[in-house]
Amino acid sequence: MLNLIGSAIFLIALGLLYGTLGTLNLADLAYRLTLPGHDQALARLAFALLIAVFLLKAGLLPLSFWLPHTYSAAGAPVAALFAIMTKVGIYAILRLSSLAFGEGAGASAGFGQSFLLYAGMASLAFGAIGVLASRSSGRMAGYCVLVSSGTLLAAIGFSSEQVTGGALFYLVSSTFAVSAFFLLLELLERVRIEGADVQTVTVEDFSDDDDEAEEVEEVSVAIPGALAVLSVCFGLCVVLLAGLPPLTGFVAKFAMLSSMLNPTGLGGAGVVAESTWWLIGLVIFSGFAALIALTRTGINTLWVQMSDHPAPVRVLEIAPVILLVALCMVMAVMAGPVMNYTMAAAAELYHPGGYVSAVLPTPLDVPFEEVSR
Repeated sequence: MLNLIGSAIFLIALGLLYGTLGTLNLADLAYRLTLPGHDQALARLAFALLIAVFLLKAGLLPLSFWLPHTYSAAGAPVAALFAIMTKVGIYAILRLSSLAFGEGAGASAGFGQSFLLYAGMASLAFGAIGVLASRSSGRMAGYCVLVSSGTLLAAIGFSSEQVTGGALFYLVSSTFAVSAFFLLLELLERVRIEGADVQTVTVEDFSDDDDEAEEVEEVSVAIPGALAVLSVCFGLCVVLLAGLPPLTGFVAKFAMLSSMLNPTGLGGAGVVAESTWWLIGLVIFSGFAALIALTRTGINTLWVQMSDHPAPVRVLEIAPVILLVALCMVMAVMAGPVMNYTMAAAAELYHPGGYVSAVLPTPLDVPFEEVSR
């Protein structure tokens, strides 16, 4: 139902946007917003409706009450993909806001930035409290998604090139970490319920016979230490989600917070705003909340009496978790080049003139009426 409502609003916003500006090309939209001859208020309304739809996907408060319930009810692979969907909404918001409401947008410059900042901070606080209050591991993972969404939306609302560069790094890192956590929780829940100090991998051998019916031979190969692999992956997920050094969660948060405290990142004002201190405090608090809640979950899951019957876990079930955690570790080792790339991407987003000039087939000094023709 939420997707149907969001899709309907999305189509209405596209109709308004096309009727007002006569195009849906992003570069053309950015250009035409700077020209006279169109209704600025109606264009802002269309963009606001578009961003509202993406905020529904991203889980901004108060549009986020559905998210923890839905993610905890979904299967682990589906929930892992849902974690990516929230980041798609955040990326769309960043793309639209930087093009339509950037420094070169004229009267529309900075539209909605303060709302994103304060609403993102509220979402961050709501997610952190939800992580602490959750007793279900699935719901706790859903609130971890809200924490990452609130952090990213507040960083976008901060409207700083350096902060956005760190936020893009955090976007990739948190997506990998939360997806791995969703996949890992299902395996740990299976271990907690059935118990296993030695996991087994089930291999099915299908053989065909012309005279006999199809037979299935099941061979179980014991893997000593598979539970230890799950435990190590869980510990690494805790470090990533809590933002502890030396992994990517800490690198991304340090990049964002240091840019917020840098006067050059605040337009050279030299004074750190009160809202900035609140945001920094919420980011640190969310890390402590995640650390406490995840440690509690690890104790209740791993420090329990295990039964003598091993729970079957396939290699294909463990492999995605290991791969996602390994990607985060590679990002931590290659933090310098990756951060340089995200900073360059943020610079391109906040200075879209080169992108607009490359996409539009006409010079930027052509009048609006000529471009329309």
